[in-house]
Amino acid sequence: VSFNPSANINRMEFAISLNRLLPKGLKSERVNAADSTDIPFWAEESMRTIVTQGVMTGYPDGTLRPLQSVTRAEAVKMLYNIFGA
Repeated sequence: VSFNPSANINRMEFAISLNRLLPKGLKSERVNAADSTDIPFWAEESMRTIVTQGVMTGYPDGTLRPLQSVTRAEAVKMLYNIFGA
């Protein structure tokens, strides 16, 4: 196991981190994105909760792109979806 603080974080890893900020027991439903098969079993629960709660949204083409690096803008928007107004 290694830790690289300057490495990029992908959307799936960020979803896991964000899910830890949310209260337990929130509703979560199956992810119906075109690329949902790209989500490994160990990230599935977090992705389901984050998407169901509207914290993370997909792209216009119907994908979530869980393996793509999260941009700063996406990260701020997701944090705002949790802590904002």
